[in-house]
Amino acid sequence: MTHSIRAYHPDDAPATQFVMTEAIRVTGRDAYSAAEVEIWLNGQSSLQSWRETMNAAPVSYVAEDADGVFAFGTLLGNGYVLYLMCHPRQGRQGAATGILAALETEARRRSLDRLSTRASLLARPVFERCGFSVDAEDEHDGLTCFEMSKPLKKQPVAPASLSADTA
Repeated sequence: MTHSIRAYHPDDAPATQFVMTEAIRVTGRDAYSAAEVEIWLNGQSSLQSWRETMNAAPVSYVAEDADGVFAFGTLLGNGYVLYLMCHPRQGRQGAATGILAALETEARRRSLDRLSTRASLLARPVFERCGFSVDAEDEHDGLTCFEMSKPLKKQPVAPASLSADTA
């Protein structure tokens, strides 16, 4: 199925909250116990609170197809990838990788020198495929997770061409 990646819009709040809930509820069970999934789900906020969180993020992208938004990612101003979530029906089809690439492009545009995140057991392989390294294994709210980062090397700048009449 074809999808596109675009900038998040405030009207996407209900869809992104649904994606997050379904990703935790369904996909989360592939790596976490039922009790751990419930802990994770209990940490979810109201739609209004979710909307405020998403609107406060300086950079957010969504992936959508004919059925609507099915994945999203957010980048904070310090280079921290706060969310990278995909609905279970579209997992492992490249949307999360595409969103992460878009977030990285924006981080470079903002001259950030590093991306970082706290990845779940399920997200860790996606981040590793995109060049992130594990800095530490951690527990957050009783869930195993990984502090990860990726240095952003400066892109070479082509030298300005000299005009013929500068001799």
